[in-house]
Amino acid sequence: MGLSGLSATNFLFRCMTIKQAVSDNAAVFVNPNPTLVLLGVALDQLTVRQTAVENIGGKDNTTLRNVAWADLFDLMRTLAIYVEGVADGDPEIILLSGFELVAQRTTDNDTRPAPDKILVKADGLNLGELLVSWAGVSPNQGYAVNIYIQNPDGTHSKDVSVKPKRLKHLFTGLQSGERYSIRVATLNSVGTGPWSNVLYHRPQ
Repeated sequence: MGLSGLSATNFLFRCMTIKQAVSDNAAVFVNPNPTLVLLGVALDQLTVRQTAVENIGGKDNTTLRNVAWADLFDLMRTLAIYVEGVADGDPEIILLSGFELVAQRTTDNDTRPAPDKILVKADGLNLGELLVSWAGVSPNQGYAVNIYIQNPDGTHSKDVSVKPKRLKHLFTGLQSGERYSIRVATLNSVGTGPWSNVLYHRPQ
């Protein structure tokens, strides 16, 4: 998608560029999902929140900005899926949307399925903790668990490796109330397999 690892200002600029490109090519992208109106509202909200962070600062403004950032990121991910469906593999159509072409790695590990039945729990845990569990994949050489949030410096992520027979991991020291994105992948002799769908949760 080409939107990870950007500063808030650069992220906003990229999203505005994509929205304008989709609008300019309405004959190709007839019924965008989400709608351009909804994208416009999310863009306006993040712009207001980012301006408050730059002009006033403070923890509360930063938290509100991060929530707006994550919400817009989710909408852009949905739009990217829509564009991929319209393009049906045609790179020129993808470029018309303003999205970048991202090379896909095709190796043996692509055939190893991602873990499913992923659960994220905060209830009953200490402040700043999330417990992630999943269904096992066999054979495997362990699992990779990735957790990340949108923050002022872009997408900060943390990866941990879990032994083959363990099907859960407890994250500690997280920011209470911050929305985290979590995904899990299977490890094998080639490397890391495809990631699971992303789940979202907030620690207490």
